[in-house]
Amino acid sequence: MKTYAHAIFIAVFVLLAGTWAHAQQIPDVTLPDPEGGKHHLPTLANSGGLVLVITSPTLDDKSAQEAWSRLLASARGANQGTFVMVEEMEDAFLKSIALHEMKENWKPGDVPLLLVDHSGKLCTKLDVSEDETAVLAYNSKGVLVKRYTGPPSKARAQAIWAAVD
Repeated sequence: MKTYAHAIFIAVFVLLAGTWAHAQQIPDVTLPDPEGGKHHLPTLANSGGLVLVITSPTLDDKSAQEAWSRLLASARGANQGTFVMVEEMEDAFLKSIALHEMKENWKPGDVPLLLVDHSGKLCTKLDVSEDETAVLAYNSKGVLVKRYTGPPSKARAQAIWAAVD
């Protein structure tokens, strides 16, 4: 009986460890920018790492998103990683207005790269709720090295970029 219970424990542990390890890899997702260009997240991470900020347009207060954008851009320094902001649009009330505003305010080559998650699939895969802004840092192998959902700060932005190196 003891051996059977031990075997079940090991099987469950291996299964859960595999799921956890898989969740730590950047999802194999391609998202569009506001101009319609397609961007594959693992490919973006391969070029020096990736800092991904995910937010929902349904947030009442956009100050966290704007602060993260400003702080992460200034803390980036010489880091060659890619900086991406993802707007989750699944529950956006006025999608066409939000997309029009994105097209007006963002152009290809701007930093951060702005991507749109029309279906919410990335938020679901990364377990980001609709009422939070999450910052995720991936190394060049696409492995999650830092996740943060608290208030933005200069020190936190510097720590996130340092984790990507």
